[in-house]
Amino acid sequence: SINDGGFIVDLSGVDCFMPGSLAAANKITNFEEMIGKTVLVMIENYLEASDMFVVSNKRYIQSILPSRIKELDFATEYTGKITGTKDYGAFVEWDEIFTGLLHESEISGDIKTMKPGDEIKFWVKEIKENKDTKDIRIILSQKGPSKEAKAFQDMKDKYEGEVFANATIKDVKAFGVFIELT
Repeated sequence: SINDGGFIVDLSGVDCFMPGSLAAANKITNFEEMIGKTVLVMIENYLEASDMFVVSNKRYIQSILPSRIKELDFATEYTGKITGTKDYGAFVEWDEIFTGLLHESEISGDIKTMKPGDEIKFWVKEIKENKDTKDIRIILSQKGPSKEAKAFQDMKDKYEGEVFANATIKDVKAFGVFIELT
């Protein structure tokens, strides 16, 4: 049921509180749509005053995101829903856990015609990970798959952390070194 600021959810027969801000990957625009929906949650904390556990779908998403992000394919066309727009682009959610930015320069139409709830098709253009903050940003495009991003991701997935005995320095630049792997 809907409660002030969130939901009362049944977790194995125990009533728990799930704040609206923790009920999905993004802001929920229609709380009524959530009634009867099954979502995966993690326990956030316990409120002694109300004798209730606080649960979070958002925390569950954050826990699985690092492993699920590796399943994204730069050559696959995805379908998602716009969750919000800004002058610089649209935020898109898909598979109920991923959120990405579709920058205005990567939109095949007019940003002014896009609105929350619209279904759109797109490709993953880039995945940026900040190792210090564990922040993951997914950049999207409607202009087609990025061959360079796919090649980079494949190489990173295959070789990151590997030690190569036969690498030849080919060129030195101010920003780094080019090597040939043999």
